[in-house]
Amino acid sequence: MAQMPNFPPASLTPGTRDTTFSSRAHSGRSQSRRIGTTLLTFDVAWSSLDRAKGQQLWAFIQAQNGRFGRFEFQPALLCDSANSHAPAMATVRDAANSRQRTLVLSGLPASKTVLNAGDYVRFGNHSKVYALAADAVSDASGAAAVTLTWDLIEPLAAGVSAKLRGITVRCSLQEDTQSLNVRPPFRHDISVKLIEEI
Repeated sequence: MAQMPNFPPASLTPGTRDTTFSSRAHSGRSQSRRIGTTLLTFDVAWSSLDRAKGQQLWAFIQAQNGRFGRFEFQPALLCDSANSHAPAMATVRDAANSRQRTLVLSGLPASKTVLNAGDYVRFGNHSKVYALAADAVSDASGAAAVTLTWDLIEPLAAGVSAKLRGITVRCSLQEDTQSLNVRPPFRHDISVKLIEEI
């Protein structure tokens, strides 16, 4: 899968999108139904790119044919845990079912806070990226219970890899119309809205 050019953005605004339907009866009783999972969104802006970088990024965006294309995006600063004890990879110790939020990772440094709430994790057999709901503290064997903010969308087998650094998110453009601002001397300003694709 193609990867978006990894130029440092001037700004990055992460968000989420959920599909929830709510209704209220005449009695005042309400009901909510949710469809699918939470999707990550990113508003990304690059400012004052030189001509070579600006044209490379613009060509990549145009090659996506609006919302049609799928690609990997590495969100600056968010693709790695801020915790210095977090390794690049870990392993799922015990199998986990879909719709489960808690699982155990092994292969972590022993007896440390190894991941922080809000850190991203991507499992080897999933295209979905998950975020941690709470800090994860490992035991003496290097295993830690991890609580995710969203349900697993597919089962996880024991032994599946868990990527903790250098995470990419499978995305598409949120809009069919894109624009480019070019100003003397060929400085490029580009902004896009991205949404996670599963």
